[in-house]
Parts: sequence; structure tokens; C-alpha cells
Amino acid sequence: MLKVILASKSPRRSQILKEFGYKFSVVTVQTSELFDKNLSLNNALCEISKTKVQVYLDYVDQGAIINSLIIGCDTMVCNKGQVLGKPSDESEAKKYLSELSNSTHEVKTAVSLFNTNTKEWLNFVKTSKVKMKTLSEKQILDYIATGEPMDKAGAYAIQGLGGKFVESHEGSWYNIVGFPIEEFQEQLKDKGWELELVEK
Repeated sequence: MLKVILASKSPRRSQILKEFGYKFSVVTVQTSELFDKNLSLNNALCEISKTKVQVYLDYVDQGAIINSLIIGCDTMVCNKGQVLGKPSDESEAKKYLSELSNSTHEVKTAVSLFNTNTKEWLNFVKTSKVKMKTLSEKQILDYIATGEPMDKAGAYAIQGLGGKFVESHEGSWYNIVGFPIEEFQEQLKDKGWELELVEK
């Protein structure tokens, strides 16, 4: 059984792992989330998620991570070829939400896994689609006033108050929240990697 180390401070990712019964510890890493414009979108996203794991590997005592699976992730919203990350301020949040109004966009999450036993990397990107309702300026401003959009890619949270703006979605709901748990479990199964679970 591999111990799980989540290199992400996202409460959403922790919640999903918890919901599916995984036992894990959380470590916080500081890395840049800027895209490498020379790479394809999926590859650039994978580089960010992989860097989160690598930064942790570079400073941690190797003896402390024996028999572990380290997880790094990055989620972003892509609308008409534009990458929408976390808004830098309220005016950018308003701009993002106005652009998403009455359109369909993609939500991509890259996951990077490192098995400290076998020294194997596994990287994948999952894409889901979200159709937004038409949003009025008042709806957008009221939502921004709640503070919820400010640390979310694309300036909304499907699992929170922003869920009421979503008309429909295709693909994994968990992926839109920030961690594609179904694909994660498929990949673990293919590799034969078994993870520690919370005792019931």
C-alpha cells in the first residue's frame, strides 16, 4: 500500500480524496503557474502539475517519503482559445464571467503522480465541458461580492454558489471541481498501484 501525499493546498482536492476514502497528507508547495507558450495546452498544464511534485521532491528528506505516491495538480479554464486562470482582481473576475456568459468552455485538470518506490511518473490531462447560462451584470457583481470567484480558475466554483450559473456539463463533474477522481482510479488500476484507505 502506498501512502498518499497531496502537493496541493486546494480544499476541493482534499475533499474529493476524503470523499472516496483515501488516507493522505497535504503538503504546500510554492511554484509558478505561468504557462509555457511553446508547449501545447495539455503539455503546458502537465509541466505545471509536475513541477509541484518536483519542487516537493527537491526539498523533502527522501527517507520521509518511502513507499509514497505524490500527487500534483493544476486546473484551468479554456474559453475560445484563451486560458482563464485565477483572477488577479475583481475587474478581471468580472471580465472572465462576462466572457463565459452564454457560452461553452472547457475545464482541464492535469494530474502528475510520482511513485517513490518505482521512481515512475504518470501524467494525464482530463477535459470536461461546461455550458454557462446568460449572466446579467448584477448577477456577476453580486457573485463577485461573495468573494468565491477570487481563487478559482475561470472565476467560478461549480460546487459552490457558481453552480447556479451552470446550464449543463459534459464529462467528469469532479474534474471541473479540480480533481478527476474517476480517471485517477482508472490509472491506478492500470498500474496496479494500491493506496492506503481510511479505516472504516
